[in-house]
Amino acid sequence: MKKKMMIFLASIFFVALAMIYAVIDRTTDIYDSNIDSSDYNAVGLTKSGVVEQEFESAEEYLDGMAVKLDASGNTNKIVLDYALLDKDTRKEITQGEISLEDVQSGKFFHLKFDRINGCMGESYIFKIQVKECDESSVVSVYYANDVLVARTLRHGFDLETFIITICFVLYIVLFMKWLSKLFNQGN
Repeated sequence: MKKKMMIFLASIFFVALAMIYAVIDRTTDIYDSNIDSSDYNAVGLTKSGVVEQEFESAEEYLDGMAVKLDASGNTNKIVLDYALLDKDTRKEITQGEISLEDVQSGKFFHLKFDRINGCMGESYIFKIQVKECDESSVVSVYYANDVLVARTLRHGFDLETFIITICFVLYIVLFMKWLSKLFNQGN
């Protein structure tokens, strides 16, 4: 009875951990991700440089955008303004500001904002503007076939990640059980 209780408690513990692990930033590409990254075009932006990209949301809600960008020069002094606009009215829905001190070359940089609900099928304009940078600094954004290399972000529980994690834990447990039987069989 004690062994069954321990198995039950361990199962509850691992399911709870898997649920916590499954809360992630899920991304959806707004560009053609089949294009090889060596074919991306980089566009350099200096102070007051602006980039805009229209897209249609494939998600029910949005928590941010991820943009492939690079910065050279004094990245501690580069500040970007970003905004999400309604495509039809050009009304600003949300906006933010971020320093590029933590930017990693050629990686997607996350630009988060407060959750926007009811986004499925809606058309938006994502706008980035260099607010501050010195004369020796440049921000590079990447394009794939004239579309900004960007992704929408939604933060929350991801069922696929949860199921894969549970299957992985079950695989490890069953494999260890099989190994235990295999090696104890000879004794």
